[in-house]
Amino acid sequence: MRKIFFSLVAAGIALTASAQQTDKQMATLQSGDRTTVYYGVDALKQTYLAAPDTLGVITLSAGDFYAPDDISKSVAIYGVGFERDETTGTNPTRVMGSIVLKPEDTEDEDGQTIYGGKHVNGVHLEGLYVDDYIILGNDDNVPICNMTIAKCHAQNIDISAPAVDIVIRQSHSGLISGKSAMRMQN
Repeated sequence: MRKIFFSLVAAGIALTASAQQTDKQMATLQSGDRTTVYYGVDALKQTYLAAPDTLGVITLSAGDFYAPDDISKSVAIYGVGFERDETTGTNPTRVMGSIVLKPEDTEDEDGQTIYGGKHVNGVHLEGLYVDDYIILGNDDNVPICNMTIAKCHAQNIDISAPAVDIVIRQSHSGLISGKSAMRMQN
């Protein structure tokens, strides 16, 4: 009887421990005192859409996520890193597609469109493996300001828009190109 009891307890502990681990991607949005969690491959897109225009913090688990459409909000996006951590067995946070920072169009009081009227300012990307490009670009010569790319990997980083205070540090890219002055830190 004792053997059966301890076997059931051990089985219960094993089931509980395995139930706490998840293979599902998770994105957490922190905004003020609110925290919202999204799951799945579209979690980054959903979290970005729900983020406020400023001061939103998105934290991603390991796993694959689709890139959001153009980023124009002042958000910080943190992943677990761009390489597999062999000591813990943690896979990287992989963003599938390109991350494109682009100012949003706005309207004036007469309803006329102001192209690129809403500047991109204060974006922070850290610990991400981006499958394709990180693009800071627009066709309207609107500057992108106060951005940090830290501990990220991207096939290419293209800074085609005017840029002010863009810092790229401890990151890896096949090519970094642009028409603006850049500051790189190791």
